[in-house]
Parts: sequence; structure tokens; C-alpha cells
Amino acid sequence: MSGARAKHELKTERVYEEPEAGNDRGILVDRLWPRGLTKEKANVDLWLKDIAPSTELRKWFGHAPEKWRSFRERYQTEFGHRPNQLKSIGSEVKEGTVTLVYGARDQVHNEAVVLKRFLEKESLRHPEGGSACLNSDLSILSGIRADSHGSSSTVR
Repeated sequence: MSGARAKHELKTERVYEEPEAGNDRGILVDRLWPRGLTKEKANVDLWLKDIAPSTELRKWFGHAPEKWRSFRERYQTEFGHRPNQLKSIGSEVKEGTVTLVYGARDQVHNEAVVLKRFLEKESLRHPEGGSACLNSDLSILSGIRADSHGSSSTVR
């Protein structure tokens, strides 16, 4: 998922699926490393574990569709306190296509879907410069309180 990139797109993909052909930059957005996968087999370039839902929220949700609406709201509140992680994703999208990678079986109810929708919604609200997550100043994130513990891991 690395290499020369021309398009600026944000996608989601399950880490256990065969990746689509292309030069996407894969960002794992789970707090835990996917079971049974080595770093070599996972098509992940960057692991942003701190953008993932908290352990408490993840366990409460349990991918129960009836909790989806509440999970989305709670998770958006959580990642709203992690602007550095959001900026990392925005910086990657600015360079080319990014795939938010997740391990959940449910392809509709997971954190990557929430992140993608949030970033797309913000890009529609702030069209100056094409896409808010592509803006060099990432002004959509300026009103979000900074978290002093934003960490990420480069995998490759």
C-alpha cells in the first residue's frame, strides 16, 4: 500500500481481506494488532492505535448493531480529543489515497467507517482547498482540544 500516489481518496478495508490493487497508504485504526497476522502479511504502513476507540468503548459496543448510533457519537467525542491523530490521517490523504484498515468482521459497524464518514463530512463543510482533510493547515481540527499523548507506530 505504499509507493507513488496521485489520487486523494479515503477508503476502508478489512485487514484480513486481499487488498485492492493500487498504491494506497494503509493506516491501521485498531487499538490491538489483528490476530494471526504478522506485520509482513498485513498491508499496513502506519498504525494509529490511539485513534481507536478506548478499550471501555470497544468492549461496551461489541459490534452490536443496536448500539451503533450511540457508539458513533461516543467514538466521535473520543477522537475529537486526539487532533494529532486526525491530522496524521489528513496529512496522509493530502499525499494520496489512504485506506483505513480495521480488523472487525462487521464491515458496516466499525471505527474505520466512523472516521471515514467524519472526515468526508468535514471536507464537505469546508470545501476551500478541495477537502478539509487535505488542507495544509487542517483548519477543521483547530477547534478540537489537543491531546498530549498522540502516538503512532510506523510499521514498515
